[in-house]
Amino acid sequence: MAAACRSRLLASSYLIVPTIFRAFNKGAVAMLKVDGPDNRLVYSGKEVDATYLGEQAPEGYAAAQKIVALEKKVEETIKQTPAIATMTKEIQVERGKRVFMQTCAVCHQENGQGLPQVFPPLASSDFLMADKARSIRIVLRGLSGPITVNGTTYDSLMPPAVQLTNEQVAHVLT
Repeated sequence: MAAACRSRLLASSYLIVPTIFRAFNKGAVAMLKVDGPDNRLVYSGKEVDATYLGEQAPEGYAAAQKIVALEKKVEETIKQTPAIATMTKEIQVERGKRVFMQTCAVCHQENGQGLPQVFPPLASSDFLMADKARSIRIVLRGLSGPITVNGTTYDSLMPPAVQLTNEQVAHVLT
């Protein structure tokens, strides 16, 4: 089954289609073609000629290696001192980085600074830190409509991250 959609975008328009992201997570293939001047902040060409494996990726990338090393260190320490908790904040932060890179970095960028006028920053965000319960709700349910982050107004759509477990939400917000 194929669907076609034709739209005219102005140079200052931004297209956010959450259903495309959900479809890709199910193995769909799609092509999105737009015309207009290049915007290197949004897209700068082919990055990698590889298949995205997500959670099936080999345990070789830096965050996974660091998590494994930290977990081994925790195991050794727990053997010596059993009263220590099974997960340190450092491990939780590394797990959160992995979730962030897989789920959030596409819009909010790898450094969490967002895209000016399009996607708000998460790093040093007054909006994110002001209400922890609201931040959890936004991750779980998504958000649409105008918000003000660090004095700048953004009016975008964030789809709900329904694929995340409660543990992953806790990791990414930590």
